[in-house]
Amino acid sequence: MAPAQTDSNAVEDWSQSTAVRGTLTGIIAATNLELQVPEFNATGSGTAFGPALSGGAFQGTLGYDDWRTVRFSGPLDFEIVGGGVVPGATVVNFSLRGQSVATLTAVGVILGANLGLVGTFTWN
Repeated sequence: MAPAQTDSNAVEDWSQSTAVRGTLTGIIAATNLELQVPEFNATGSGTAFGPALSGGAFQGTLGYDDWRTVRFSGPLDFEIVGGGVVPGATVVNFSLRGQSVATLTAVGVILGANLGLVGTFTWN
């Protein structure tokens, strides 16, 4: 799978944001992302395949413009793109058909060789 085309790497670039929590765990060949959005009572998960070494629960912020697009438009691609404006943060971009729809900044994740991994994320 090719990396998603993203327009934004910062939560601040979006018109809306919400608090999230979750886990990002990667062992050897896959990274699993689990996400909870308490404000909207939504949960979802995704997997990216490739060299991986990370682990941990996180608190974070999800920036977006339209929650309905993020939540109800079908599976999203996600890409772990690295550190954000917050030191020690991990940034994950979400896209739909090649267009960015949200950015997650997660604090508390122990990040290893996950950068650049691309996977598919589905809401429950």
